[in-house]
Amino acid sequence: MDFSTFRDVYPAREPAADKIRNDDELVLIPESAGLQFFPTSLNDIRLSEPPRVYDARGNTYLWAIGTEKVPVAIESLEFGKTLKTPVIKHTNLTGGALAHCGGELWFVAEKSMLIGGSSGRYGPKTDQELADAVASFKCEGFQVASMGFDEETGEPNTVLVGQPKWQ
Repeated sequence: MDFSTFRDVYPAREPAADKIRNDDELVLIPESAGLQFFPTSLNDIRLSEPPRVYDARGNTYLWAIGTEKVPVAIESLEFGKTLKTPVIKHTNLTGGALAHCGGELWFVAEKSMLIGGSSGRYGPKTDQELADAVASFKCEGFQVASMGFDEETGEPNTVLVGQPKWQ
């Protein structure tokens, strides 16, 4: 499933309003400050080990499947330090606009990434939605693996358990 098909299957939605703590979380990251678009402008790829314990961040990137593009930014972006929170949020990728889905990713090699759905604002609602988002990244020529989805909690996994299942 490519990004266009993903957008057709999963309607765009507003970010979860109860997760937004201040207006800075709605400020769009300027491209000059590090906002990139998947895969066309990925010029700052930092490799990372996958997170295997809670709160292990490494070089975590945030992603969102927007209505027209797929914005991506490294979570530790300097721009985030200027914000009240002081770290970027998924809504900084979209300026608070509608998005179809969002989460985190880790580049484990130049063309290989681990994708998670952890986003309080645009996160996938089901395992299938996360799997379809992962498939969309694969269509862009990357080897991908999913962090998975915990059906018991109804939330995407935040740590990698076991070995990644590459697609």
